[in-house]
Amino acid sequence: YKRQLFNIAAGADGSISLNLKEDATGTGVERAPEETVVGVVEKTFTTKSAVVPQLGTPGFLLDQVQQYGIVWPGWDSGAARQLGGTAVRFVVEQLEGPGKVFLWETNFATLNPILRDAAGAPSFQMVPGSVIAQSEPAHQHANWLFSAPGTYRMTVRAEVDTPGGTLTSSARTYTWAVGDAAIAAAQGHDNGGPGSGSDSGERRRRWRAGRFIYSGRRNRTGSWRRGKRCGSEWHPDRWS
Repeated sequence: YKRQLFNIAAGADGSISLNLKEDATGTGVERAPEETVVGVVEKTFTTKSAVVPQLGTPGFLLDQVQQYGIVWPGWDSGAARQLGGTAVRFVVEQLEGPGKVFLWETNFATLNPILRDAAGAPSFQMVPGSVIAQSEPAHQHANWLFSAPGTYRMTVRAEVDTPGGTLTSSARTYTWAVGDAAIAAAQGHDNGGPGSGSDSGERRRRWRAGRFIYSGRRNRTGSWRRGKRCGSEWHPDRWS
């Protein structure tokens, strides 16, 4: 199932914002990143990346070509065209996790770096200050590799160059659960992002074996209710 992890939305006032857009529970469904967790299932683990010089580690691989039963994350800046956008940048402000994160195009034989470091040099590893740069608004997918299982959080902002100047979005935090144990743990815990936890009085989880399979919200008694299962998907009940 396709997911635009970093999705730019254009506001009626000429501003831009970031959200997450997915096709698992509908078509082009937009979500708040802080209320969503992206699951990377155990079967994505590979040792082939360990012998690739630019990577040098085994890890959990999400291919740039869509694979059945595997989340397919990318990014989409197409909405920036409405505002006269030209060049686009997704800037990683913070990155937390138990391992390294790599991003590139093509395959293990010929790796093309997508990221640029703070100095503008090509890079395969994502770190704070890394930039995904696009010469024009576009929808794009790539290979992702997580070197260790666990929970990763990426705080990202978008920048769009327009004839009237550069537009900058607020930063949003995206959470990944890598490996089956991390997915199981996340199904029972908040991801700690803004708008979640006891302070807001609600919690949402949407999963599906590397996609969305669960959605829940705290009711007035403080217990948790599960969504309705429709085929292989989880859809939330309607709440009053």
